Amino acid sequence: AGLENPEGYQLDGVSLTPLLENPDNSLNREALYWHFPGYPNSRWRTGPVSAVRSERWKLMKFYETGDVELYDLADDPGEETDLARQMPGKRVQLMQQLEGWLQETGAPLPCWADE
Repeated sequence: AGLENPEGYQLDGVSLTPLLENPDNSLNREALYWHFPGYPNSRWRTGPVSAVRSERWKLMKFYETGDVELYDLADDPGEETDLARQMPGKRVQLMQQLEGWLQETGAPLPCWADE
């Protein structure tokens, strides 16, 4: 966007334009991460959540409930079948990857008044 990085804040991002221009391009990254630590004021509604997309897998961690969902996007692009309980090894692997990224980037985590 042409803006300077905020002082003392680590940004982690990459342009998706090459993928939109040509689906045969790749990002040259191990994974993509999303982090929504609050309640966005938008048309779609979600609570605090973090997610990682690695290869064909997507894992989401919901902070309000502690739920973790795992999807195989190659077989289930509509995210209809949660595999978190059926594939505990993959769930643990991606949770460790996500938690490592959250720590590495210093991502703010949600907290509630009673904490």
